[in-house]
Amino acid sequence: MALAINGTTGISGVDGSASAAAIAGTDSNSGISFASDTINLNTGGTTRATIASNGKLGVGTTSPDYPIEIEGNGGGDTVSLALTNTGNHPAAIHLRSGHGNWSIINSATEGDRLEFRNESAGNTNFMLGEGANGDRFMIHHSDPTTYNANVSCRENSSGPFPFGAIGQSTNQGLIGFFAGNGTQVGNIAKSGSTTQYNTSSDYRLKENDVPISDGITRLKQLRPIRFNWIEFPEKGNVDGFFAHEVSPVVPEAVINEKDGVITQEYIDLGKEVQNNLGKPIIQMLDNSKLIPLLTAALKEAVGKIETLETKVAALEAA
Repeated sequence: MALAINGTTGISGVDGSASAAAIAGTDSNSGISFASDTINLNTGGTTRATIASNGKLGVGTTSPDYPIEIEGNGGGDTVSLALTNTGNHPAAIHLRSGHGNWSIINSATEGDRLEFRNESAGNTNFMLGEGANGDRFMIHHSDPTTYNANVSCRENSSGPFPFGAIGQSTNQGLIGFFAGNGTQVGNIAKSGSTTQYNTSSDYRLKENDVPISDGITRLKQLRPIRFNWIEFPEKGNVDGFFAHEVSPVVPEAVINEKDGVITQEYIDLGKEVQNNLGKPIIQMLDNSKLIPLLTAALKEAVGKIETLETKVAALEAA
């Protein structure tokens, strides 16, 4: 077909193909070809990108279903999209509609950060970042150097719960804890209208079991107290223990040492972040670990009471 030039169509002529482009340079199998309401970009005799009749752009496909669609078949970076800002500013993807204006950007101020921003409100709602000793996923805050947690959420005292687990109406585990081999060793579950905190107690995981024979003796060493929390004196007194006083009696109920502080060695082991050097390592108490001792002491006390009742009954019958 001859090349035609006129005031209506401009330059028109052959449609061409992937291997014989209609518009090409010295390499005839690389260039632009045409089909019915379609424009193709070709290199090496293969169509690499297509603007289809519906106005959609396909890369690696000649029949895109979305405004921009990238298709590939293989490994490596066959299917990928790179946004590179060679200056000192972030690269971003903006998502805009009549229902909101969001952006996904690498941080404009910090290295190794990915922010999910609500541009309408001007807030960073989620952030992925490199912390002092591991990756961080942060919700409603952007400080990876203070909080030693891979996932963290800043609480809003007047807002919703930081995290919510929504289950079905039947009994359902919502958070599971697993051993290295995949065996579940605990969970937090919803049962009807109640919450369960379950830890493993299967006999197959235990050995060398013996009865607790000194329940009363050890129980008498505990010092139940009334106290108020320093941070919340307005909440009044509550019942409890000092962890370091429980430790000699039920050591498995207490973690961390009395008067512990975060040292540089502790930080170097990856257990804390540098910003917390010198801060206290708070002792913690698992009150549930006291239940076996309390049960054993109560059984001993019941046994003593029953013995005394038998003796009293014998004296009364005499």
